Amino acid sequence: MSVNTTVAANTLARGWTAHLEDYVASLAWSPDGELVATASVGGAIHVLWAAHGAERTPLTGHPGGALAVAWSHDGQALASGGTDGAVRSWDRSTGSGATVALGGGWVGDLAWSPRGAYLAAAVGRDVVILNGDMDPVDRWPDQPSTISSLVWTIDGRQVGAGCYGGVRWFEPGKDALHRDFAWKGSVLCLAMAGTGKWLASGNQDNSVHLWRLWSGDELEMAGYPLKVDHLEWHHSSRWLAVGNAEDVTVWDVSGKGPRGRRPKVLRGLTGKVTALTWQPAGDLLAAGSSDGDIVLWGSARASAPRSTVSLGSAISALAWSPDGTRLLAGTAAGQVTVVAV
Repeated sequence: MSVNTTVAANTLARGWTAHLEDYVASLAWSPDGELVATASVGGAIHVLWAAHGAERTPLTGHPGGALAVAWSHDGQALASGGTDGAVRSWDRSTGSGATVALGGGWVGDLAWSPRGAYLAAAVGRDVVILNGDMDPVDRWPDQPSTISSLVWTIDGRQVGAGCYGGVRWFEPGKDALHRDFAWKGSVLCLAMAGTGKWLASGNQDNSVHLWRLWSGDELEMAGYPLKVDHLEWHHSSRWLAVGNAEDVTVWDVSGKGPRGRRPKVLRGLTGKVTALTWQPAGDLLAAGSSDGDIVLWGSARASAPRSTVSLGSAISALAWSPDGTRLLAGTAAGQVTVVAV
C-alpha cells in the first residue's frame, strides 16, 4: 500500500490517496472520525489514519476476498467478513484480534445492532448473531437464497434479512421466525429510515419496495431501467434516494408516503450509479459512477449538481465522515481517496 497527496482545482478538494491491492469492496469511518477501515476483494483489510492515510494497524485479511467492514457503535471494535466464511474482529484499545469461522458460505454483509450488543452476519443463506465477545449465539439457517443485506430495527430487537422472497425478521434469543415481509422477487439491498417507520428494498426486478413497520402497509415503485441496488435515506427520513442507470431519483416519503407522487430526478452523471450516500446531518447527496466521477447535489430537490470531481476509475464505495465534512471514496482500481467538502 502507498499514499500520496494531491489537490485538484475543483469545488471538491482531493486530499490523500491510498493505493490498495485490489477493488475496494467496503469502506467505514470510525465513529470518532479518526480512522477509516477498508476491505478489498484481494482479501486485505487496512485501518488507516483519516488525517493523512497512513496505515494505523496491519490486520489479517480474508483469503479469497474481503467483502465487508463494520465498526461497533463505540468505535472500539472493527469486524470484517469475506469469502473464507469467517468474521475477524480487532480491538482498537488492546490491538488484539480474533477469528470466528462460521462456515456455510461467504460473509457478504455485517450489521451491528443499534446498542452494539450484537453483530449480525450474512453467511451464505444463514443469518448468524454474535455477541460482544464474538461468540455465535444464534443461527437461522437455510433461508430461501443467499442473504443480500441485513438491517436492524431502531430498537435493536429484531434483525431483517433480505433474500429471495422478501425480508425475513428474526429476534435474538428466539428460534422461530419473528415476521416475514413476503414478496415475490429477489431483494438486493435494504435501507431503514432513521425514524424506524419505513423499510425500503431495492430489487432484482427493477423496482423499489416500501414497507411501513409494523402495520403491514406496503407499496412498490416500479419501472426502473435496471435492477435496483443503491438506496439511501436522508437523515430526516423524508427523502429516499435511489441510484439507477445514470440517474438518481428522490422520493418524498413524508406523511402517508410516496403513493401518488412523482420523484425528483437529479441529473449530472454520465456513467451508471455505483455508490450513493447522504450527508449524516446535512442535505448533500453524493453519488459515484462507473466512469469515476463523484457528483454532489445540494438538496433533495436540486436542479443541477453542486460540484463534481473525477478519480479516474469506477467508484466502488462512498462513505461520509461522521461530521459530514469529508467523503471517503473507493475505486475499482484499488484507490482510496478522501475528498474535502
